[in-house]
Amino acid sequence: MGPAEGVLKMWYMAGSNAAFGHATSSDGVHWQRPVIDAKRQGGENIIYLEPLGRDSSTVWLDLKSDDPTQRYKMMYYRSGLQMRTSADGKTWSESLGKPGGSSDRSTFFYNPFRKRLVYSIRGSEGGIGRCRYYAESEKFGVADQWASFRDLSRWACADKLDRVKPVDFADQCLTCTISTPRPTRA
Repeated sequence: MGPAEGVLKMWYMAGSNAAFGHATSSDGVHWQRPVIDAKRQGGENIIYLEPLGRDSSTVWLDLKSDDPTQRYKMMYYRSGLQMRTSADGKTWSESLGKPGGSSDRSTFFYNPFRKRLVYSIRGSEGGIGRCRYYAESEKFGVADQWASFRDLSRWACADKLDRVKPVDFADQCLTCTISTPRPTRA
């Protein structure tokens, strides 16, 4: 919610792997879709950003930004992480560059105690599988924050006891016998 505006704002995935939808509400129950592009019939509230399509995303209202054009900060995954800024949450900057390696479901938040942005980056590591990596920065959108997610601190990762590849459980169950007889119909 923008405190000065008294309006809740939401950005959501508008379709499977598609664009961003934008909606506003005064009470969090009833939502309206503001017109962003009146020329687009049926999709007036849609924000299209190149590259098209998207996966997970985070939009953050930076109340302490010295630059009004960077009041809103967005990070989303599409062909790598994309970072953008906006003054109003509707019209977004060009990509600020891609940080290093990442995967979908990466996100960020502001740590008010350390006064730094914290990035939670999803990646994978050979032999371990999915990992969550940690990075922090004083600035948003710096393209060279990390060259590879392997350069980052591990935050939460699987270990050698976690399986990387699917277990053959489904195949084994096809040949399993059920030890408890099933009820029969009369």
